[in-house]
Amino acid sequence: HRKGRHYVDLLTGAEVGFTVDGASAVLSAEVPPNEVVAIGQLPSILVVTREGSRLTVRLNRAVPEARVVLLTTDDPDDLGQRLEVRGGKAGAEALGGVRVQLFAGTELMDEVAAGLGERG
Repeated sequence: HRKGRHYVDLLTGAEVGFTVDGASAVLSAEVPPNEVVAIGQLPSILVVTREGSRLTVRLNRAVPEARVVLLTTDDPDDLGQRLEVRGGKAGAEALGGVRVQLFAGTELMDEVAAGLGERG
């Protein structure tokens, strides 16, 4: 395990719980029968807060070519809404569960889910 990182189910965006055991991490996730998970270790860069329907996204460090995408469905064909990042912040109106993804160019840097398709 590397400090400052977290684990995410890349198919749902759900945070995967873990405990650190020395240099390793023990992950805790529920995998339903006949389902798969794809877990990635990502740097903890996104800070997502919600006040009513207003979603605020903050980057806790600079990311070159930062691109923030808001997904509001579990539909794999949903390409999301790109949010404009200014001064390390972005915002949007969103009801219900969402996934927020941060890219540096085309590389996924971080992902946070808030009530959408979360597991374990």
